[in-house]
Amino acid sequence: LGPVVPSSLSITVAEFGRGFAVVSSASAVGSVFVAVTLPVSLGCIWAHLDNYVCPELQVHVLRILWMTPIYSVNALVSLVLVYSCKAHLTVYPDTLREGYEAYCILSFFSLLVTWVRLYHGRDIGVLLQERYGEVPVDHLPPCRIQLGRRVWNLVQPWPAEVFMERCKFGVMTYVVATPVCTLLTFVLSITGDMEDDALTLGNPYTYISL
Repeated sequence: LGPVVPSSLSITVAEFGRGFAVVSSASAVGSVFVAVTLPVSLGCIWAHLDNYVCPELQVHVLRILWMTPIYSVNALVSLVLVYSCKAHLTVYPDTLREGYEAYCILSFFSLLVTWVRLYHGRDIGVLLQERYGEVPVDHLPPCRIQLGRRVWNLVQPWPAEVFMERCKFGVMTYVVATPVCTLLTFVLSITGDMEDDALTLGNPYTYISL
């Protein structure tokens, strides 16, 4: 028994040392990228605040720019938690990040709509109607595939007015559904009723991710 205990202890210490080295290396690499990302993104944010000449547009730009520091810090925190064998705790920063991501998508769509209204003097729906009239607007690939003269429409073209309304509906669906699914994931993870990233029939994560 005597030689076995020191041998087992040495193996445990060696494994701990390797694990600590991996965590330290991952943290160091992640920290370098965060150290580069934060000054650049915060500098862009400050430049917009210092030249806040078009609030209607820049307010949306600022909301989008905040995604970079939020994503970078979230990635570093999650990386450290995963390599520290505390992957279950990543649900906390991920919930905040996904909630802001949905808000950012809404801000981007609002930026496009506002830009068209300010620089063309008309709502984007009216502008599309003037340009296309009653002619349906073709979708981009893969919804529409063209090879030579052959065209396959997997989704039928929509009139300009319908196209704009369905774009708004799609954005708002994402903006509402993402926080709801994120909150549901958070609650199920806290209560232990869900296994993260396990795509099995009995795991709620499978259905939420769909």
